[in-house]
Parts: sequence; C-alpha cells; structure tokens
Amino acid sequence: MKITSLRILGSILFFLGIISGFSIAILGTWNKVESADYFFRGVTYEHFNGLRCPLLMMRSEIGVITVNFDNPTEDDDDFYYKAEISSFLAPRQIQGHLPVPAHQKRSIRLTVNKADIDLQFFVFAKIVISPNSTRPTRGADCGIMVLKDSKFTGGQLLAGAFVLSLLGIIPGFFLWKRANPNGRPDVQRVMQLLGIVVLLAMLGGLLGWWFAGLFFIVLALLLILALARLGTG
Repeated sequence: MKITSLRILGSILFFLGIISGFSIAILGTWNKVESADYFFRGVTYEHFNGLRCPLLMMRSEIGVITVNFDNPTEDDDDFYYKAEISSFLAPRQIQGHLPVPAHQKRSIRLTVNKADIDLQFFVFAKIVISPNSTRPTRGADCGIMVLKDSKFTGGQLLAGAFVLSLLGIIPGFFLWKRANPNGRPDVQRVMQLLGIVVLLAMLGGLLGWWFAGLFFIVLALLLILALARLGTG
C-alpha cells in the first residue's frame, strides 16, 4: 500500500510539473512568434538583447517593459531608440536617446496597460536602436499575454507555475522511480527524457528563444504520445 501510494504521488507530482512547464513553454513561444509576426515589415536588424517583457499580465495590471542599454566600449555612447507599443488602432511610438558612459549600463522603463491590447489578448512591444560608427542598427520585439482579472497577478501565476514545474518534475520522477525499482527501463527512460525536454522547452520560452522552444514543445508532444502507449507502470 505504501509503495502504491508513493507511485501515485510521484506520478501526480511529475505530470503536474509537466503540465506547468509545458504551459510556460507554450506561453513564451506563442508570445514571441506573435510579436515577430505583428511587427514584421520585411526588414530585419541585428538582434538587440536588452529588451525584457513580462510573459503574462492581467487586464487591470500595469505592465513594465525594461530596456537595458550596455556600453562595453572605451568611449561614452548615446543610444537613440524608437519603441513601438501595440494598440487596437495603431501602435504608439516612443522616441528618445540615452547617454551611457563607457563600461556602464543604463535602462529605461515603458509601461503598458489594457489600452495597448491587440489581437484580443496580447500586448506587443518593439524597439529599434539607431546605428553609429561602432554598431549596426539593432532591434528586438516581445509579446505579453493578457488574461482576465483574478486574485493573482500575472507574475504570481508565472512564478507559481515555474516552481510547480521544478518541484513536480524532479522530485516526482524520483519518487515514482523509487516506488518502481523493477519498472520497465523503457518507461523510465521516456519519463526522464520527457522531464528534461519540458524543462528545456520552458527555458526556451522564458528566454524568448522561440525556435528552440518550438522544437522542444514538438519533441515533448512526441514523448507524451510514446509514454501514453507504453504506460507508466
């Protein structure tokens, strides 16, 4: 009875972690793919890695987008930028410049709210950094999914899902494995690989690596189908 309960507990924890991690992976990848399509105008720039957006927010929240400017050179630099924020009618534009001393970083913050929603439940942001003699034009975009109000904020929901994925997948797998010392090796291998793939997909979604996120999402789906055919013992 004790072994059976341990196996059930391990399975529940593991698959709760899989669902949570998989949801974060889909959220991050979906946001990125939608934002890239929303702002695509046939022109691409070198990637700017200083744009940070929350993945999730509620309709009543004020979202904060952070833009980090890094100057690793020996000379002071002026960053001239143009930001675009989505809207139902037309994106609003914000232009400015920020002086950054040598070997230092500076940042700006842009706020968004429900007035910036487009495509029913997304807020999108894009920034383009003008070129100078030391760097080319750079650009980046991101998306935020907006949900109906609840008693939790978007950040709280995302943090809860992240913690649940880690505490579910890793301990859940080892509890299940401990309760199945003579379990089928093929099932163990698929479950272990599924956990690793979902964690990698979640990482890709959180970092905005949509191609990697999409690859691992598809791989996770294939592993889930394989596991369904094998059974968990």
